[in-house]
Amino acid sequence: MIEPIFRLQKGDGTWGAFEDDWRVQCENHEEDFSEYALGTFGVLEELISEPQPKSAAFAIHNGSMHSAICQINTTMLPGYQEPVMRVRHMAFCPELDFGDGSIEDYSDALVGAFTGILALSEVDDQLKAKHLKMHLKSPADRQFFSALSPMLGKLERFTSVRLVGSWLYVDKS
Repeated sequence: MIEPIFRLQKGDGTWGAFEDDWRVQCENHEEDFSEYALGTFGVLEELISEPQPKSAAFAIHNGSMHSAICQINTTMLPGYQEPVMRVRHMAFCPELDFGDGSIEDYSDALVGAFTGILALSEVDDQLKAKHLKMHLKSPADRQFFSALSPMLGKLERFTSVRLVGSWLYVDKS
């Protein structure tokens, strides 16, 4: 199932709903939301206040909670003839981050984020791209996609799926 992915903005209420959800999740773990994921939120704050057509903060919602946040932009990069979608500053929700979820829950969130990002790369007119580079959050994410990449690479939808350092590179047909 493709998880809903959407831009986070202060002006339309999406950021407020996201913030409320993660604040409650932090409180459930006796953590302070204002101290949670400072590095990620510090980078994304400007994009949440003033999203750009080709660069914004996005959230993934799995039906019961906001499971992830990330920065997505589309730009021309050396070596490519078409725009490349880059996904960076990925953070998963406090419920998963503090270990309450199972490894299966984390895997589901990772797949949900990946499928949502792929869908976005195909439907968002400002972000459409045949090439995707996703910065992986951890060595475990790399291990996960290392196991998944050979299967993805066999699908007609993709011309190439490979790992380069901490990056997942996907080229679509």
